[in-house]
Amino acid sequence: MDLHSLSDELFKREERYSLAKKATLFGIWDWNITTGDLYWDDTMFELFQPANWNGKVEDFYNCLAVEDAVVAHKKLEA
Repeated sequence: MDLHSLSDELFKREERYSLAKKATLFGIWDWNITTGDLYWDDTMFELFQPANWNGKVEDFYNCLAVEDAVVAHKKLEA
């Protein structure tokens, strides 16, 4: 496969992925467990609407109700 064909295929996959993501309202996130850094896409910000965001796992806990944050913390630390 040449570079042009690969580029076209990547574009088509990205387009399908983007359409599926929009249709389902799923947010995409990534967590570096070692550093505690979080990456959220725009959908995650729309869903959780964090008041303050520094890109750390603590920011996620702050988006939750206190009782949910306690459960999430216990599950993630296990």
